[in-house]
Amino acid sequence: MPPCYQMEKLKIIVLFSLSKLIHVEVDTLDNFLSHHSINQKIDFVKMDVEGMEYQVLEGMKQILSKYKPILYLETLISTEGALGFPVLKHIEEYLKSLDYKLYAFDAKGFREVQYLYLPENTIAINKN
Repeated sequence: MPPCYQMEKLKIIVLFSLSKLIHVEVDTLDNFLSHHSINQKIDFVKMDVEGMEYQVLEGMKQILSKYKPILYLETLISTEGALGFPVLKHIEEYLKSLDYKLYAFDAKGFREVQYLYLPENTIAINKN
């Protein structure tokens, strides 16, 4: 697990301009669904959360385990440089621990991929 990425309720500070900060409270998807008594099956999740993919995935562990949705997520290698640690490797390990495989779908076709060969967008499918 990456350092400093446990999240139950986390407050994120968003810098809107040099003079104004906006505080945004966020919650995990697992908590949100539970709190709002949402029990519908989730088949597909698309995420583009600007480098927060690992945290979002970690915050939806119950969803991933129970519903095994297909995931479509942004996996830009530049994210690792910005965050300062191999977040994509952590994403791959986390999803593999939940029986997911990672795939690319591009000009080369649909194929399984691994950490160092992830495309800009990756599809994750549960093996079960």
